[in-house]
Amino acid sequence: MIRSWYKEKFDTEFPQGRPKEVLCGRLDFEKYIHYGSPSSHDTIGPGTVKINVLSLKNAISALTCVSADQIKHGIIVHHGLDLNNDYTAFLQIVCLTYDAGTKEYKYEQKASGYTLNSSGILIPDPEGLTKWNDQGGPGHDYLSKVVLDRNATNTFVQYTYGTDVRSQIFPFETEIDELIADNHLRPEEFILLEPISEPQERIDNANGTYTERGFQQCVVWTPVGRTLDEVFDTNEPYKNKVADLGSPCPVTCAGVKFKFRKRGLRPRVNC
Repeated sequence: MIRSWYKEKFDTEFPQGRPKEVLCGRLDFEKYIHYGSPSSHDTIGPGTVKINVLSLKNAISALTCVSADQIKHGIIVHHGLDLNNDYTAFLQIVCLTYDAGTKEYKYEQKASGYTLNSSGILIPDPEGLTKWNDQGGPGHDYLSKVVLDRNATNTFVQYTYGTDVRSQIFPFETEIDELIADNHLRPEEFILLEPISEPQERIDNANGTYTERGFQQCVVWTPVGRTLDEVFDTNEPYKNKVADLGSPCPVTCAGVKFKFRKRGLRPRVNC
């Protein structure tokens, strides 16, 4: 049962990521998520996907959402590769529909979303997701170029569309808005989207070692200009922490019910 639960979520253990966890995630991204072919590949650059706080808040305010739950807006981060094979992202802001009986959410597919300019400003694009995934687009390049060492065996395999993560959805209310508030981010400041990787499953080998499986792409939201620390503040839980509570697609995609989980796979001892 525990192993099954691990498979349902892969990120830092709590929604608030601490510096050691984040460092391990960055290193795992460098080790296990590459671009190229299974026989010839290289590391993906982390890119510089920064988001202006005021621009993000304005985009949220522009979309009126009615929900039976506190979480009303979802932010979808679509993974991509730019022309330099650095990580990049396309953002969509969607309304979430909440099922009080199952405590699950869902959202509807749409093409519109936001690209980011060099100043971190969200630029609306009504057909953005279509262009993102078309031939030559960053999303298409991601799907066609990424190779993964899923089980940390130094064996890379081609990205699989129906299995591997291509985007993540994050709750704005209760997570991203709290990250902004707890770090006292001013309107002119920024949040950085950092690519990381985490295993879906860790198996205890009962001899003091363990086996990790299912390494996949993730991202964390990092408050720019704040020094991350290990101290947990109950009044401001995201203070000097990253936000990491995204639900992946797959498993979670438009029209599919899902939950925002509270816990993930416990970090390794050295993380």
